[in-house]
Formats: sequence, C-alpha cells, structure tokens
Amino acid sequence: WGERATKEDKAFDGNPLVCLKSVTVKEFKGGRSGSLEQAGVMLFDSDLPDAQRVRQWWAQSGKNANLMSLSLSQEGIADMQTIQMKALPCTVDVCGVIVSFKPSFSFTSQAGKELVKRDIVVGDHTGLSMQVTLWGDRAQQADANFDGQPAILLRGVLVKEWNGGR
Repeated sequence: WGERATKEDKAFDGNPLVCLKSVTVKEFKGGRSGSLEQAGVMLFDSDLPDAQRVRQWWAQSGKNANLMSLSLSQEGIADMQTIQMKALPCTVDVCGVIVSFKPSFSFTSQAGKELVKRDIVVGDHTGLSMQVTLWGDRAQQADANFDGQPAILLRGVLVKEWNGGR
C-alpha cells in the first residue's frame, strides 16, 4: 500500500531479503494471500536476528529448494479438461498456446478507476480452449508478443462463470 506499492521492480532483483511487519494473511481464492498493512513496515536487507537466519538458510539451501506457494494452486498445471470439471470459482495454473488474442482495451470502471485489459484464448493438448483476461501491464504488452501462437504459462488464473462460460 502507499509508496511501498510504487517501489521500482529492480529493488527486488537478485532476491533481496525483505522483512515485513504487520502483514494480514487471509484465505483467498483457494489459497492464502498476504497484504502489508498501510501502517506496516517493509525493510530491505535488515540486520534483525530472524533476517540473518533467513539469509543464511537462503545462501545454504533455500535458493535451490522447491518452494510451495501458499497463494496459488497446489495442484500444478491444470489442463483444460480438468478445469472444465472443477467447482467454481477456483484458481489454477495453465500452460498452453495462445490460439487468438484481442487488442488491449482501456476503460474506466464504475468506481472511476482506469483499467486496461486484453482477452486471449489459450488452448492445450486436450483440444479445448478457454478465454483468459489479462489486466494492467500484462494486457499492455506489444501485440507481437501474442503473434505466432506462442506457448504460455499462466499462474494463479481465477476461473469463474462469465457470460455462460468459464
């Protein structure tokens, strides 16, 4: 929240140690999501004892560990046939080919927020496809990135009923 949300992406290059104080953890879309409270603290490369312990773990084995996300799908990549059978709403990881795409589209939400979206259609080896909406920076990528039916891996896709489909 606030200025912390506008921190340059390069601040996170090289896996810096980040300490967060006052994080609220909630159940969200089939997983857990953390949110740093507005009055919370975000410190880079802290010298706190717990930070030193984490830094040592990362250097010795953590950077090579197979980490399990608490926020995203725990089931691995779901194919379109599996997604078709899942109870909705659900969150999945999808790997497939971009079969088609629409240009990005800017609009103002009912709440007055400026938004950008792009719809793509992703198909996989099951012969099924699904429309996925990309938002913000992901939607604003150059059209050339979507040309030629490139393979794509999407993590944390929220699947829900929309206009009679998924």
